[in-house]
Amino acid sequence: MRDITLYNTEDSYTSTVDPAWHKIPHNIVQKHISNYTTPKAGEEVYIMISAYKKWHTPFTMDFISPIMCDGRDSKNKMNMLELQTYYKELRLDSDVISKYKEEFFKPHSNKIRTDVTSGKTRVILFHALEGYYGINFNYISDILGIPKESIIYISGDAKISNRGYDVECHFYNYWERSSKTFAEDHDPKNIHFNKQLELITNKTIRPYHNTFYNRQYRDHRLQLMASLHRDNLLSTMIWSWGGLKKEDPNVSVLRNLVKTDPQFVDSYIAYLSSGESLKTTAAMKEVLNWEHIQNGEPSIEDLNINLVWTLNFDHIYNVYYQLICETWATGGQTCFQSEKAYKPFILGQPFVQWGDPGAVGILRDGGYDTYDNWIDHSYDLLSNTQDRLDGVNHTVTKLNSMSLADHAEMLYEMRHAIEHNFHNLSQAENNHCLFDW
Repeated sequence: MRDITLYNTEDSYTSTVDPAWHKIPHNIVQKHISNYTTPKAGEEVYIMISAYKKWHTPFTMDFISPIMCDGRDSKNKMNMLELQTYYKELRLDSDVISKYKEEFFKPHSNKIRTDVTSGKTRVILFHALEGYYGINFNYISDILGIPKESIIYISGDAKISNRGYDVECHFYNYWERSSKTFAEDHDPKNIHFNKQLELITNKTIRPYHNTFYNRQYRDHRLQLMASLHRDNLLSTMIWSWGGLKKEDPNVSVLRNLVKTDPQFVDSYIAYLSSGESLKTTAAMKEVLNWEHIQNGEPSIEDLNINLVWTLNFDHIYNVYYQLICETWATGGQTCFQSEKAYKPFILGQPFVQWGDPGAVGILRDGGYDTYDNWIDHSYDLLSNTQDRLDGVNHTVTKLNSMSLADHAEMLYEMRHAIEHNFHNLSQAENNHCLFDW
C-alpha cells in the first residue's frame, strides 16, 4: 500500500478521491492547496485539478482540442501564437493563459511550480468525463505553468495510454462508475430490473423493437438517422430527433446556413455522404430539416433537456433492445463511452452501438457479455466510419426483421447474460482506480 498526499485546488470541496466511492487500495491523505508544504524526500505528492469545477473554461473542447472543433490536422500541434489567433477567431479571450495561469496554485504558486519542476510533486488534470483527441499538451503545460513531464492527464478515452502523447495519460471509467452509483441510488431494491427479468422470463411480447434517442445534433447522428429513414426502419422504434433546434446555441451557425444557403447544404451533405447513393443523400437532406420530433410527430417533450440520468420505463418495458448513438463516432482517434453505453446493463437490455471503433470490445474486456451469440457486433472492428455505419445498419436491419415473438424468445435466451451484466456493473469501482498506475 502506498502513502499518498493529494492536494485539491477547489476553494470549497468535497473529497475528490473518496475511498468509499473509488475503492483505491492506497492510504490517501487529502488536503487543500492552501496547506501545501514542500514534500520531504520519499513522499508521494500530487495536486488534483478538476477540469469541471472552478477551472472549467480553459479546459473546454474549444481550448484543449481545437482540432475537434475545426478539422485541423491532428499531427500539427498549434504553437502559442496560433492558439492566440484561434481564440480571437472564436471571440474568446485571447489572453486566456495569462488570465488563468496564476490562479491554479494560489496561495503557493511559486513554491508549487518550483517543486513540480524539480519532480517533487506532480499535477493530475482530471478530465475523465470527456474523450477528447488531438489534445494540445503544449497549451496545457503553458496554462498550468509546469513542464509536460510533471502532468498526469486522466481521460475518458479508454485507449488514451496508447495514443503516443508526450504526457503521461491514463483512462478512468467515470461513466461506468457513475452509472453503477445511479442505479443503486434510484433503484436500491432492483425493483425495475426485477420487473424487466419477469417480463423476459414470461416471454412478454413488446410492441416495438428498440429505442433510439438523439436529442443533441451531431453529424454522425444525422448519418445514422438518415440511413434508418432511408431503409424504412424507424417505424418499429421508439425514437427522438432534436435536430437543429432554434433554442440550441451550439447549432445556431449551422442552422442558419442550412436554412438560408442551398449550396452549403449540398456541400455539407456531400461531405457527410461521400460515395453514397442518391437515395442516401436525399434521406440526409430530409432528416437535416427535421426538428424536435418524436416517433415522427412534433415532440411533446422538451428535447433541449439532457436526460443523462433519466430512465424512461414506459419505453424500456416496451422494447427489446437499445440502439445507442454515442457522443462520438470517430475513425479511431478516441474510444469514448458515456453513460449511454452502461444504461442497458442497468435496464436489463441488449444493445447495438454506433460509436467509436473498439468501444464494444472495451465493454467485453471489462467483463460484460456483449450478446455476441445473438447480435453481430463485427462492425465494432471497422475503423472506417462509413463501413462501421453500414455494419451497424446491417445489424439493426437483421434484428428488426425478426418477429416480435422471436425477439421475446431471444431475450429469454439472453436472461443469464443480462443478469451477469447487471451484477458486473456493480463491480465498476474496482476497475481503473486512480493511482493504479
